[in-house]
Amino acid sequence: MGAKAAFALFIVVKTTRNMNVSFKDWDSIDGSSVDKKEIRQAWRETMRRAKAMERASLTSTARHRALRFAAGFCAAAAIASVGVFIGHKTSVVRPDMRQCEVIAGSLQKSEVSLPDGSKVWLNSDSRIAYSMTFGTADRTITLHGEAYFDVAKNEQIPFIVNSSGLSVKALGTKFNIRSFDDEDVTVTLMEGKVLASAGEDSAVLLPYEQVSLDKTNGRLGEVRRVDSRTALPWRMSELVFENLSLERIAEMLESIHNIEVVFMDQTIKEYKYTGVVPNTSPAEVLDIISETSPVSFRINGNTIVLNINTNKTKRGTN
Repeated sequence: MGAKAAFALFIVVKTTRNMNVSFKDWDSIDGSSVDKKEIRQAWRETMRRAKAMERASLTSTARHRALRFAAGFCAAAAIASVGVFIGHKTSVVRPDMRQCEVIAGSLQKSEVSLPDGSKVWLNSDSRIAYSMTFGTADRTITLHGEAYFDVAKNEQIPFIVNSSGLSVKALGTKFNIRSFDDEDVTVTLMEGKVLASAGEDSAVLLPYEQVSLDKTNGRLGEVRRVDSRTALPWRMSELVFENLSLERIAEMLESIHNIEVVFMDQTIKEYKYTGVVPNTSPAEVLDIISETSPVSFRINGNTIVLNINTNKTKRGTN
């Protein structure tokens, strides 16, 4: 977490609990101990101060304060997931005067608790943005990447996610949206009901249904059924391999983590694996593979390079 975001969280907790908290205390704070009532109180106080500053003729000093309170506003939204944000240093809260942006970095995942009680899980290399009026005047989110939403019910203020020309509207439901630059936008519903719309096209999804937006023509495809057990592999706690080739495993990791896997030796593509591994990070999966077979790997940003390990005797493959 960046210094500004940590400072913002410090401000919010000090305001809501009326207690002194030093910066070093943040590493020991348990997000589960933060009461939702305190989050709402922090939210209301931040909104009140930010709006008051916005109405005034802001001096440079006042603008700095307003930005700090905007940071506090974003932090209030994420405070229930303090452990997540501190644990993953690549997760960033970026506030400005009118919106908050939450980013999950490369090869990382993040959990966000929103002020209305909704929760969002961000896949790697993904981000969401929402206004400072979120939960009061609107519940609209902009998404780039992939996210799973568990939406709190509020019939008066619908929950809307916009991404690459697709709009998804829900009242209280659980759904996933995948929207990376080089792919169609795909919505998968796990619980409840959502309305997906793009231009003149629209589709109502029921549980375990999926629809995609073709970015080339802006049209929605046909609604299709999905297997609830395998529809969202990035949300699974474990990956199950049943005589699965390394090439197929690489494709799975690419899809889950939005990365590229490059084979320097084509022969290792046919290595087969059977077992259950934790679905935490590509590095952990490949660590297990490299321990049981002559495969080496290195990570360079969003690219993973696989090669044969000539210094290791083949075992557990083919």
